[in-house]
Order: sequence, then C-alpha cells, then structure tokens
Amino acid sequence: MLLSRHVGAPPKLLALFLALAGLPAACLGWLGWRLIEQDRVLENQRIKEHLEYAAGLLTRELDRSLTVWEDLLREGAATAPTPIPRDAVLLIFDSRGIRGQRGTRLPYYPLVASDPKANPSVFAIAERLEFREGDSAKAATSYRNLASNNNRAVRAGALMRLARCLRRQRQFTDALAVYAELQMMGETPAAGAPSELLARYERIALLKTIGNEEVAEHEAGVLGVLLSQGRLPIDRATFLTNRRCHWPKL
Repeated sequence: MLLSRHVGAPPKLLALFLALAGLPAACLGWLGWRLIEQDRVLENQRIKEHLEYAAGLLTRELDRSLTVWEDLLREGAATAPTPIPRDAVLLIFDSRGIRGQRGTRLPYYPLVASDPKANPSVFAIAERLEFREGDSAKAATSYRNLASNNNRAVRAGALMRLARCLRRQRQFTDALAVYAELQMMGETPAAGAPSELLARYERIALLKTIGNEEVAEHEAGVLGVLLSQGRLPIDRATFLTNRRCHWPKL
C-alpha cells in the first residue's frame, strides 16, 4: 500500500509542473499575437493616412486646374485670346453644336453644328428629269444652272447631283472636275456631310471604277490624314464609318 502511494505521486506533480510552466507560455503567446495585431492596425492606419494625404494633394490640384479651366471658359466665351494648356482643346457649344474651337483638333466631335440645308424643292424639277424621265443630260443642264447660285448650300447640292448625272453618262473626267469644285466648298453640308468629305469620298470611288488605282490610293491617303488630324468637322459615327470601310490604314 505504501509503495502504490509513492508511485502515484509523481504524475500529479508532473501535471502541476506542466500547468504552471504552460501558463506563462500561453500568456507570452497571447501578448505576441496582440503585438502583431497592433502592428497590423498601426500599419493600416499609416497607409490610410498616406492615401488621405495623397488624395488631398490631388483634390487641391484638381481644384486649381478646374479653376484655371473655368477662367478659360469664361474668357473663351468672350472670344478673348487666352492661351490654353498644351495638347488641350477648348470647345464652345451652343444649342446647334460647336460654336468655336481652340487648341488641339479632334478627329471627331460629340455634336457638330450643321449649316442650314438647301430647300429640297429647289432641285425638284431637275430631279424629276433625272429620275422620273430618265433624262440625265437635261437634268445635268438644270443642275449646272443651279450650281451658279450664290447660296452655298444650293451650290453644294447642285454640284453633288451634277456629278451624279455625269457619272451616269459615263463622262468621268467631267464628273471628277465637278467633285473637285465640290471639294473646294469645305465644310458646307452636302447630303449630311461636309462637302469636302463627300467630294473626296466620291472621287476615290470613281477613280477606282475607271481603274486609276494609283491616284485613288493617293487620294485615300490624303483623306486619311485629314480625318486623323481632325481637319474635317464630323461626328464619331461618320469618322468610324469612313476609317473602317475605306481607310483601314488610319
């Protein structure tokens, strides 16, 4: 009996020792975890403060830039010759579209002002000769008379229709010459597009029809440059259509 009592005592002492030794280790582990957590919180706080500081700097810079642009817009609306930042563009809109532009030219615009179009009734007699009676020669004569009109919209519409009649009569050289006249009318609208764009487009198509591929390719390159440099006032749909369909090198 005495021997069994003495043998049973050491395990209890061992358990007590382990419990006493393990408690400090557990406390140290908990304190270590707390320190790591505090470091993580402090690091997140430093990152947050850094971001807030950067955001503050950016906000102040944006406020300064917007103030400059507000001044430019007021002065631009008053047509004052105030310089604008490099590689920037200042567009002035009204209810019809772009009223003025300064700075870098854009390849296309969100809203393009359209000049008044010619009254369709002006071309009614000539179009009857062309379509109903099928007399392209008489229609061409009528369109040629209308092309001398002082109204630019009427003149552009007449030149466009005259060239169409000449093409039907296979008078291709004369048609190319008429398109050259139409091209000189620049931004004057013809069939919903600037006269220059329409004329160049039709010249390229006609040159390809008569087999003059070399000149057609040259003209397509010129038109591609005009489009890419924003030399023609067109909207996005017109720009993408011309680039995708006829000038893939843009």
